[in-house]
Amino acid sequence: MPKGNDPVAAAEILIVDDVEYNRDILEKILRAAGYQTVKAGDGAEALNYAKKHTPDLILLDVRMPNLSGYDVCQKLLADEKFSKVPIIFITSEYKDDQSIKTGLQMGGLYYITRPVDRGELLARVRVGLRIRENFKNVMGRLDKLESSCADFFRLTEQSESKLMDLEAKVKELKDQLSPNSN
Repeated sequence: MPKGNDPVAAAEILIVDDVEYNRDILEKILRAAGYQTVKAGDGAEALNYAKKHTPDLILLDVRMPNLSGYDVCQKLLADEKFSKVPIIFITSEYKDDQSIKTGLQMGGLYYITRPVDRGELLARVRVGLRIRENFKNVMGRLDKLESSCADFFRLTEQSESKLMDLEAKVKELKDQLSPNSN
């Protein structure tokens, strides 16, 4: 369960399902565990919300009218902005191996079937959020490393320039002190 100083606790989870009862159950479980949630009733609503707010994790029903969960996933992951947002598929109908493989191949992190087990849901959400947080940390460190490398190369260039200036001055002094220069 999230703790007050845990960055995962502040995560926003988008719940996408065309059945209000299903959204409400998921919201109740997640809020009781301390997570922030937002609900969308269909794929289009989910895409509109995600483009404006970029949730930290998405719980996505597979079977919805107009845009299926697979369609929503594909549209989201086509945008680099969402490439690291964990998506967990949830379904009560598509429980066969091929449907599960399809969901995972589409980019879903997990595939949960209904009825949803509270413990499994919370564990998978927590892992998904940890993966996202770890990715953010790695990217932050990479940015710092790139900045340090740029500083190193800038300082190296400055040092090389100063070294060339010093070498030129040493040569000039040698030439002035050389007995042949009289």
